[in-house]
Amino acid sequence: MNIEQFLKKDIFQFPYSYAENYTTRVSNILDEYLDDINNLNIDFIDIEKLKKDCKKISHGIEESLDKYLAGCSFESHKIVFDLLDTFKEYYLNDVFVTKIPVKFNGLYKIRNIEKNIIECSCSDNFIIPYENYNLIGTHRFSIPGFPCLYLGTSSYVCSHEIPKIKSKNQIISRYELWDSVLNNILYLFYRPNDIMNILIDNRLKDFFPDIINSYLRLLPFLLVIYHKVQKEEGPFRPEYILSQILMQWVRINNVDGICYLSTKVDYSLIDKGLGLNFAFPSPIDDLGFSKHNDFMHKFYLSKPMKLNNKITKLHFNENRDRLLFVDDNGRSNTILPNRMLNGQNYWTSYYGKIDHLLQNAKNYNTSDKYFKTKYNIEDFEYCMKPSWL
Repeated sequence: MNIEQFLKKDIFQFPYSYAENYTTRVSNILDEYLDDINNLNIDFIDIEKLKKDCKKISHGIEESLDKYLAGCSFESHKIVFDLLDTFKEYYLNDVFVTKIPVKFNGLYKIRNIEKNIIECSCSDNFIIPYENYNLIGTHRFSIPGFPCLYLGTSSYVCSHEIPKIKSKNQIISRYELWDSVLNNILYLFYRPNDIMNILIDNRLKDFFPDIINSYLRLLPFLLVIYHKVQKEEGPFRPEYILSQILMQWVRINNVDGICYLSTKVDYSLIDKGLGLNFAFPSPIDDLGFSKHNDFMHKFYLSKPMKLNNKITKLHFNENRDRLLFVDDNGRSNTILPNRMLNGQNYWTSYYGKIDHLLQNAKNYNTSDKYFKTKYNIEDFEYCMKPSWL
């Protein structure tokens, strides 16, 4: 089997849904991965070393999950940490760790709030402070009680990660970062098709050995991490075990955050770049103490805007280069809020219009005197009016 045939296999097309027991599912998918690795024929890397390493990684992941589910979380963590330390050169390298690209510098966050809340500030849609750690639940890359800022590359992906609750309203803010403040982001969004595209690009042929060596050793982690939650009810989700351990490891290795695929969007219907998430853990210093306040100052965000039907009263002009408000006597908008569009048409959709509005909003830093100032969330025309209107 050559590398192209390997990467095209259906088993590697994550994220996944599954019906069986989680550990059984993990065991089956890793066994199939190892079978394919053993049948792989590549002449530009040390294939025997690759097979040996992949076997060690896969068996270590399975053992770690078994230990965790048996109540031995310390041993579980140690197994994964040892694996990551052993193969660190393949994970924390220029292939997977880099700064946030300019196109991702505008990120978004949605939050559900009580309907009786009519005033919010920027701080109300920011990371939960340490003093409120009791409110922090479990998430894919963070454990309960630990502050971690989750942002999406579009309002579309955020709306799927934070589903609307009928009894509550939703607010959204756009985030920006100062250049070069978060240079070490671990990118885990590469699917086999992405690697195939790299292989096709002859300009990168000198990097093929490094890319393949790294990716095939990372793949067992991706195969386990990218499982959709099978049972939403209850506080524990086995699908989060490995990703939470991974985040704890990257924190002590000076990685600022992780970029990853959403398991809740359909990537056949939208450009992948609009369906990514970032997880930024609150950092700690060399002594294990929080650097929460320093971390918070790296972000700028817009005042929260309430998501409601007013957004559907926006439209583009005839040249489609400006987004305009429609008055009460103007034409109606036919774009439906829940319509799923591909990346080509995204900016004409409900979510694209939200993103467009927020890109023109004023941003505030935690040190700004207005950061904690309350304002009426219904007053979005005043706060979100684009500069060219």
